[in-house]
Amino acid sequence: MSLTEDYYNEDLIWTPAQRNVDGTTKKDGSGRVLYNTPQTIRGCLTEKIKLIRDKTGKEVVSSGHATLSESVGLDDKINGRLVIAVSAHKDLDGNDEGRTVYMA
Repeated sequence: MSLTEDYYNEDLIWTPAQRNVDGTTKKDGSGRVLYNTPQTIRGCLTEKIKLIRDKTGKEVVSSGHATLSESVGLDDKINGRLVIAVSAHKDLDGNDEGRTVYMA
């Protein structure tokens, strides 16, 4: 258990997007993202409006972010809100320490 996991004091609902072999999200015939079954994970949710860059490099407004240790990716959902950007954290040895995901 990493040191940061001590601060993950909230239950969050993570709905992962279905992924193709190359890591891109699967979509139905009308272009909507397909999702797997929601699951509960531990994290820390912060409701704070912030200007960020999305996956295309466009500046967008994030209505909040969550810090967690799960491998949440773009187009997943946290508490029903779409993940639009992900920032990975590394420890001093270069190992994954967690991530911050920004939501629309």
